[in-house]
Amino acid sequence: MATILIVDTSQSDRRMYITLLGNFGYRLLEASDGAEALELARTELPDLIISSIIMPKLDGFTFVRRLRAEPLLAAVPVIFQTANYLEAEVSKPPNPKRSCVLCIKLLGSQPSLQDCLKPDSCSVNTFNCWPTSSTKK
Repeated sequence: MATILIVDTSQSDRRMYITLLGNFGYRLLEASDGAEALELARTELPDLIISSIIMPKLDGFTFVRRLRAEPLLAAVPVIFQTANYLEAEVSKPPNPKRSCVLCIKLLGSQPSLQDCLKPDSCSVNTFNCWPTSSTKK
């Protein structure tokens, strides 16, 4: 079972991900800022991180830089999710279907989830991602 760490100052946005992704068997962790997320990532070693960018204590970019400096965490894929500023960007909270499809693409497929969501109908290009060389495509 893959573990996903959800990092956001908004409890309602974290709850949305917990509710959505929890239905598909992922183990879900949550943190309210980058500092808390870094500590949690060190102890829990998540398979994927979904993070806001603008956060107190440790913003998303600094969080990822520190994550990449840790040998055990350097290859963990990170999805940045942030508020939209342009009409063409994805709003926050994101489209649930697209969020699930992106998680499938990064963590590997789960047939029941793929059958349900039909990933070919969504474009992953609408998300801000911080891929690594070991990220599954």
